[in-house]
Amino acid sequence: MRACRAYRISHSHFLGGPKRWTAEDRDKAIWWEIRQGETCGNCGTRPAEWDPEQGGDRVAYIAKLTTCRGCQQIEARRAAIPEDHNARGQHIILVRPTPEPDEEVTADGPA
Repeated sequence: MRACRAYRISHSHFLGGPKRWTAEDRDKAIWWEIRQGETCGNCGTRPAEWDPEQGGDRVAYIAKLTTCRGCQQIEARRAAIPEDHNARGQHIILVRPTPEPDEEVTADGPA
């Protein structure tokens, strides 16, 4: 449904059907919007998933620590900026390294 919303097309058209909205397509779109509204923007879960009275489980999920190498690189670069540096309007972005001729690039950067 996320792709349907992004392309502003019906679910049945997304699946290869004609360019029209059926009653079922409208029901799916409305239900998807309701579900999105119930979903926590921070953790991505819904209260019903945690509520046994609504078919959920008090231990529906466990918190797992994950690491994003891209975020690590951004945070390391941010930490290297001096405190007195005026960084207004500046953003740290990730770019692919451009190796020098005859230089090998590894997962940790240029060798």
